[in-house]
Amino acid sequence: QSFTVADDAANGDAVGSVSASDNVGVTGFAITAGNTGGAFAIDNTGALTVADATTLTTGDTYTLTVEATDAANNTGTATIGVTVTGNPGSGGLPAGAVLLLEADTGVTETAGTVTAWADQSGNGNDLTATGAPTLSTSPSGQPAISFDGNDDRLERTGGITALPTDNNDRTVFAVINYQSNGYGGASYGRPTWRDMFGLAVTNQGTLMVQGWGGPNDFDSGTTGTGAGWLTQTALFDTGDLTHYKDGSIIDTRSRRLTTVADKITIGAELDDSPHVNMSIAAYIIYDRALSGTERQQVESYLTSKYL
Repeated sequence: QSFTVADDAANGDAVGSVSASDNVGVTGFAITAGNTGGAFAIDNTGALTVADATTLTTGDTYTLTVEATDAANNTGTATIGVTVTGNPGSGGLPAGAVLLLEADTGVTETAGTVTAWADQSGNGNDLTATGAPTLSTSPSGQPAISFDGNDDRLERTGGITALPTDNNDRTVFAVINYQSNGYGGASYGRPTWRDMFGLAVTNQGTLMVQGWGGPNDFDSGTTGTGAGWLTQTALFDTGDLTHYKDGSIIDTRSRRLTTVADKITIGAELDDSPHVNMSIAAYIIYDRALSGTERQQVESYLTSKYL
């Protein structure tokens, strides 16, 4: 396994989750070598965190020897790589995100169950959980949040600030893995005619930008459910919508929007039914149409970090 951590990470920030399996059950983990300066710590669940952020320098690599212990007190070791990268806030994302949710920051969880996800944009659009979403990992080993498709979701109703409304420009990104059909994914707005804006899958499992109702639901026809982890992007610029999967255009439309920022929902359709079996690592919204260079910058950052 290998992970990355930003050079401006704080003590306690998540680095990744180390996994191990055993027929009598793994009971604990310990770092036994390679932890220069005591930079990292690991708990008995395998959660790897920053222990001394002052030791982190861009370009440094750590080769950690991690020992797992099972219930019979047997041990086994594995090598875990950690690379320190430059500050993603300056080099990874253009400034001005009005909603910034990344699963490596701001997630509140107890014993693996996620209870809240704090918006890092400064606008306070924090989400709280219904059901029992769980902390999981993306393909790179970075944290993600998983939803069971039955009653799990994260949401905020009311008190939403700064998100683009009406027919105004916007760019929306998600790093997501759909494992069941929709409708649903990550969306905001009001569940009435043309009043929402969501990255989602249809009831046939194809990727869509959902506006609510008939001609306002933009089905790309591109498979999303079962396609594995992907980046999904919607860019709305003066009435023209472009939908991307992994940086490639999958649909274009022209349509007037009347988005109303009443609610944010992840893991279900905006009216809370149906729910979607899915995982998400990031959900980011800008209140402008990003340039092509900026959009590619965000997609490259998200792909490098999570996929």
